Amino acid sequence: MQIRRPSPAVIIAGLALFCSLGGTAIAAHHYLITSTKQISPAVLRNLKGRAGTNGAAGPKGEPGPAGPTGAAGPQGPLVTTLPSGKTLVGSYFITFEATAGGDEGGTQISFPFPLSSDPTPHYVSAGAKAPSGCAGGTAKTPKAEPGNLCVYEAGGLNMESGKSGVCSVDEVGLCPSASTEGAAVYTFSQASGRSQAVGTWAVTAP
Repeated sequence: MQIRRPSPAVIIAGLALFCSLGGTAIAAHHYLITSTKQISPAVLRNLKGRAGTNGAAGPKGEPGPAGPTGAAGPQGPLVTTLPSGKTLVGSYFITFEATAGGDEGGTQISFPFPLSSDPTPHYVSAGAKAPSGCAGGTAKTPKAEPGNLCVYEAGGLNMESGKSGVCSVDEVGLCPSASTEGAAVYTFSQASGRSQAVGTWAVTAP
């Protein structure tokens, strides 16, 4: 029996077919990864690096340049003297232990702002009508006309009637005067024992 050998053309065609089939098989084993969901979690953990440690703090920076000076603020309400027509009010309290009748006790009242000139002082006993210069004020609502200091007696204990008054701080006794900075209020005891006097005052700048 005679065996026929394949021709070179048949051999070449067969090789081409083999390569074509083999290439398709090889290509079928290659994949395109488009998401981490396609990777096994165990493999993905191995792909991630370990967390790094915090680095050392950097050197302190140099101070920045000074900012510009701000604009001057508005002038405050402080004044050197009480403006004309403005009124200050306050209260006073005298208490002392008298050894006998006629002992004197007193206290000082100070104006928060000095006046431009000495005011005319007035002492108004409890229940008495306010004199001219005190604008009909009372111990509850002290008032004073410009250039006047009005001291209103509200009450007291063991006081000698009619002997209380107002005085300049640098004088003693019965002295109807006051200064630009304030005045003193005084009273006398009626007998030995505790003596007290309480009241209010008002002064209005001239």
